[in-house]
Amino acid sequence: MAAKRDKPETPRQAATWENVKNRYVEAGLCTGCAGQAAYGHQLGFTRIKDPCDNCRTVTLPDDLIKRHGDRGVLWLAGHFTDQSAEVV
Repeated sequence: MAAKRDKPETPRQAATWENVKNRYVEAGLCTGCAGQAAYGHQLGFTRIKDPCDNCRTVTLPDDLIKRHGDRGVLWLAGHFTDQSAEVV
């Protein structure tokens, strides 16, 4: 049996992903990790790559945490390690 595939992304989801990614870039994450964080919010943090060593030390601003929750903080702290899978 074939693996379950995600549904195609809608234009609204794509715009939301871009906005979330940009907020993480503004917070100090590299573009790769910011993209992974945006995917984490969209698909679940257990399905993305771990942050790079430089981004693990970034402290997210309170307004970002209030708007998007603390899952990004937990991801940066390694709480989803060993469960992550690459999102292509």
